[in-house]
Amino acid sequence: MEDYIAARLAGLDFGTSIEEFILGFELAELEGWGVWFHKTKEYMSYRPKMKAFVSVGQVEWTEVKELPAEQQFKFFSDALIAAVNRIATAKRKPKDFDYAALSRVLQYILNECDISLVCENEADD
Repeated sequence: MEDYIAARLAGLDFGTSIEEFILGFELAELEGWGVWFHKTKEYMSYRPKMKAFVSVGQVEWTEVKELPAEQQFKFFSDALIAAVNRIATAKRKPKDFDYAALSRVLQYILNECDISLVCENEADD
């Protein structure tokens, strides 16, 4: 998935403040993990020296484990877009970074994605 998205973002410019957006993707039975897991739900960190922004996206395993890959992919996509959009609420925001444009481009990339290109087929294991 990371390679697929990176290839489609190659050459695009969203500003000079951020060179790397890092998704902290968490997939788990959130209730089973307790308070700790809920605390990380809205976690984000702007790291200007690294020109990086870290933002968490969570998916509840019990909601997706029985779903077909297409629907699981939708949950992942929603978590990624929410993590990017969360930049708007950061206390320390990158000065020159168009997160809204990144969000729109990612939404397009994810909507156009053939999930067979990014998901492993269990039958192939």
